This record gives sequence, structure tokens and C-alpha cells, in this order.
Amino acid sequence: MRFLYFFLSLFCIFTSAHAQFSGHYNALNITGTTNTLKSEIPLAQPSVTGSTYLDDDWQPAEIVLKDGNVISELPVRVEIEQGNVEIQYKGEVKFLNLARVDSLMLVDRTTQSTVIVVKAAAFVVDGVPLQGIAMVHSGKQYNVVKHLYIEFLPSNYNVAMDVGSKDHRKVKKERLYLANGSDIVLMKGSNKKILKQLHLENANTLEIIRQEKLNLTNESDLIRFVDLM
Repeated sequence: MRFLYFFLSLFCIFTSAHAQFSGHYNALNITGTTNTLKSEIPLAQPSVTGSTYLDDDWQPAEIVLKDGNVISELPVRVEIEQGNVEIQYKGEVKFLNLARVDSLMLVDRTTQSTVIVVKAAAFVVDGVPLQGIAMVHSGKQYNVVKHLYIEFLPSNYNVAMDVGSKDHRKVKKERLYLANGSDIVLMKGSNKKILKQLHLENANTLEIIRQEKLNLTNESDLIRFVDLM
């Protein structure tokens, strides 16, 4: 009798357990909405990478404020996206927006030439003010304008293929222009195309470019062209 009771108890426990398991879980499909087991580990929220500084290192500069005051020989860093200047002063970092600056002069470490840094909004292309900052190499007639701005690239990671970037990225971009007063021309295409836009298709200009072997889309060559002109 005890044996029969024990056997019936085991049978009930097994039947109940089997019903519960088969009713909630499927060993061949563990990703359904009724299951607690998952086939993927959730990805962490994307972070934002990339520097938005003109140069990550500090460098001396001369700053002339709009009220006429001059700040000179203090280490600075220029942030492109917001147009802010960080200044090291007596062991502290002070912040100054380029909108309050008449001129900021420093050495462009790419070309080793002295340039003036301003907010890019000082230049308008197709009726739209530029974003970011501009580095201006001044000539007698023309100015070389290097426009620097930040492009935001969202995360494009593909889990299935395991390719792409898991993080959002901020990338420094630049464009090169030649300015003559309020006129500004993008340095893109052949020398002939650029000269046509500048209305400089004369024999003298063509000879300068030929002798100096200049490529007007190259920054150093463009600065050389402006100095010769």
C-alpha cells in the first residue's frame, strides 16, 4: 500500500513538472516572448569619441579682445565645435568664446605659418554662415581660409555581422577657400576651373602657376599662390 502511494506521488510530481516545463520553455526556441532566457547580450549605450580641439596640445597665442585688451603669450587651446578658447592663467583654465575676440593669432602647425583664428560664421557660402572656426592666412589681395568643423557620425554597429562602430564619433573636417572681400570660392577641382571662378584666367596668373608647379587645392601651394599674387 505504501509502495502504491509512493509511486502515485512520484507520477503526480513528474506530470506537474513536465507540464510546467513544456508549457513555458522550448529547448529549440529560447528567444520567444514567453521565455526568460535570451540569445543575445544587450549592448552598452554608445559613447562619443573623438577630439573637437584644433590641437590637443597647448600653444602660445596673441588674443585681441573686442574691447581692445590684449592677451599675449598665454597657452591656449581652441575648441572647434563651440568656438571656445581655453586659456591657461595662473594655474587655472579660463574660457573665452571667439565671438568676444577681435583676433586670435597663432602658428598653424600644419603649414608653420602665422594665421588668424575666427568664428567661421564670419564667412557666408551660398547665403549660409559657416559653422565651426576658420584659420585665415592673409595676403595683399586674397586670403586663404581653412574652414574647420565637426561632423557627427552616429554608431553604425551591426550585431549580426559584427562590423561597424559601436560608438558615436566626432570627426574633424576641413575645407579650403580663397576669399576676396566678401567673395569666397571653394578650392575644388582643377586649377583651370578654380581660376575661372576667380576670374583670373589671364596669361600672367597661368604662368605663375606653371612656373611654381602649384596645385590650388593644396594648402601650402595655395598660400604660396596668394603670397605671389
